[in-house]
Amino acid sequence: MSRLSFKVRLRLLLTGGRKGPIFNDYRPSWDLKNTWLGDPILNDGRVLLDDVAEIAPGTEGPAIIEPLAEEFWGAIDLGAVLPMQEGSRIVGYATVVEVTRPEHFTRETAAFVDQAHQFCDFIERASTLPLRARLDAAFDRGFITVQDDGAIVVSDALDRGARALLGLHEPLRVRGITDAHRGYLPWHRQHVFNRNPTAP
Repeated sequence: MSRLSFKVRLRLLLTGGRKGPIFNDYRPSWDLKNTWLGDPILNDGRVLLDDVAEIAPGTEGPAIIEPLAEEFWGAIDLGAVLPMQEGSRIVGYATVVEVTRPEHFTRETAAFVDQAHQFCDFIERASTLPLRARLDAAFDRGFITVQDDGAIVVSDALDRGARALLGLHEPLRVRGITDAHRGYLPWHRQHVFNRNPTAP
């Protein structure tokens, strides 16, 4: 079965990067401008050299990138220039000249899987926070909303286990709801609440 891959023109920096050449099956990290709960992340993808034995610093050559986690590469297209890194150090750049996308791999699939990862990471992180911080985070991401009388409503996106981890398994109410709050809450209920992050 075919998999997502990118034919690229790979260029290694002459200075400030690697001291030696790269060979087939080299495995750097790539800066795809992805984030995880607002934090920048790097993505892994191995390099298969195409008809060359090596690429030395200061030179370039043809190669193929095979992503380790395809779902993070869904937005990459022809002409994209991808910084190649070893740790925090940029050692080269790859320019995409051809994209192979399997029939099963669509942008919608990539978005769905990425959102599922984001959802799981949110639950893991939020469960370690104090209750008020959990509620703030869940409200911002649409997992809960508030009625005009202060009653907290929990989204169906959270199953019983997630609700327990977040402290939302019992009825909760926000005190001190003002007219200013009531002016905003209908908008939140309509536009933010109940957006299930794991639905395609």
